[in-house]
Amino acid sequence: METLRIGGPNSFVDGTYVMKRSEGALEFALTGTWKRADSTLLLFQAGKIWLPAFASGTLSYERLQKTIVELDSEGFLPEALDTDSLSFLELKGGLGSLRIEFPDRDGQIRFANLKGMSANPWVAGPPVLEVSLSSERYAPGDAFEKKVRMIFRPATESPLKGKNTAIYASIPEKAAWKTVFEGFPLLPKPKTSNLEASATAVLLPDKAKPLSGFDSLFGAALQRIWDVPVQAYSNLKATVSPSTGLPAEGFRLDIAPASIQVNASDSTGLRHAAAALAFLVRSSGERLMLPKGMVTDYPSGPWRGIHMFVGPKALPFHKAMYEKILFPCG
Repeated sequence: METLRIGGPNSFVDGTYVMKRSEGALEFALTGTWKRADSTLLLFQAGKIWLPAFASGTLSYERLQKTIVELDSEGFLPEALDTDSLSFLELKGGLGSLRIEFPDRDGQIRFANLKGMSANPWVAGPPVLEVSLSSERYAPGDAFEKKVRMIFRPATESPLKGKNTAIYASIPEKAAWKTVFEGFPLLPKPKTSNLEASATAVLLPDKAKPLSGFDSLFGAALQRIWDVPVQAYSNLKATVSPSTGLPAEGFRLDIAPASIQVNASDSTGLRHAAAALAFLVRSSGERLMLPKGMVTDYPSGPWRGIHMFVGPKALPFHKAMYEKILFPCG
């Protein structure tokens, strides 16, 4: 049995969350007291179920009567679902069966992310079933008790039986901690870029070379990502000139195996160039590498705005946000 203490005598809630195994099931019990001086409406979430695990299966639940809904080949339900006062729900599919019982008939399930609801990949997502215990109103000092019982039975046969399976070569344990890099995530996206991962330029530290203004900018940007000292590099050169033909705050990176040239239209463009160059750095052994190619970027508009949170302790937060996020992202 596992017990989690929730809140305390001086908190809004004073209670415990207990999980125990019983006859092949997991039993959850949430008990406590509402401590605030005003009443509230509490909704307890029991969990979220990733429906692709039960794709092409069924969802059944009982409210006034038993209802059975079929899941498609990706795990999506045919329509939105929001119902409460359930005594149980059960999912069956290739993974097996999952049954959730609500002893007080207070189960609630909700499904909203319909298939094809949005073409935007940041909005669209895999089908998920939200499971909660129906909300109730509590006055100051009211006690609450919520219970859920879950039973999972795996499929007796593998869903891959009889199908073609892929056999992967074993991976040495030491290779588990290895950087996998498949793209160049410059933020914001540059106006032009033709970087090649197959051809690289090595950053060559030069302790005898005095630090330039760009070396300091680049070194500081690099330290936010890599544990390296601020230093000059013999094959890195930066030039600031309005005659570059770049718009205000613009820059161009020309990265070749033998030399790395940075051109900026002004000092702000130089700072943006330092951040972009630091984003592109990758390690190879004890050396820092850059992909070969050219990058050009400049602001699309004359100003950019952000939403800020203010308060008596906001200044350190904002300084860190500027230095670590906003400045590097242009």
